[in-house]
Amino acid sequence: MRLPRLYVICDRKAAVAGCGNALDAAQAAADAGARFFQIRDRDLAPDDLWRYAENLTLRLAGYSPTLMMNERADIALALGLAGVHRPQVGLPVAPLRRLMEGHRLIGVSCHDEAEAEDSAALGADFVTLSPVFGTPSKPRAKPLGTAAFRRIAERVDIPVFALGGIAPGHVGDCLDCGAYGVAVLSGIMSAEDPYDATRRYLAALGEN
Repeated sequence: MRLPRLYVICDRKAAVAGCGNALDAAQAAADAGARFFQIRDRDLAPDDLWRYAENLTLRLAGYSPTLMMNERADIALALGLAGVHRPQVGLPVAPLRRLMEGHRLIGVSCHDEAEAEDSAALGADFVTLSPVFGTPSKPRAKPLGTAAFRRIAERVDIPVFALGGIAPGHVGDCLDCGAYGVAVLSGIMSAEDPYDATRRYLAALGEN
């Protein structure tokens, strides 16, 4: 399947700085044309995470989105989501592939060349590579920059999404450096107008 080029990472904490509600922000992004989402909230207890993920799934159902669940393969399977996104530390790709019945997507969070190459070799469908630029969500992480991103992306034969401090004005540089697309958290979830923010990302990606 062809993956959309905008990967929206949904997180309640980020939404507080913008419109105030992650479900509303995600729906606004879907209204604007986003079709690829990750349910990321890592601080919730399992039962609360289930309810949140179920609510978000129901809210977006009419848009026929590709929905990924961060780490929790059990919730992804129970809700019939498109796949699971593995964080930097988590269940390896091979058992995840078996667990996800082989026909669902597996994404992996990567931060260097070795992680990206290993993920591709082990059967991931796509990776996020971060942080490309400085980002408030990871203030201590050293940005890769576009030169390092290009070097890594050229060595990986699956889609690589640029993540970390990606503003709409950065999208062209990321694509020029080999990014398949961009993954965005605060740029949309923390925006006062998530609809408008999403439209600007899609326009920069040529997907509006």
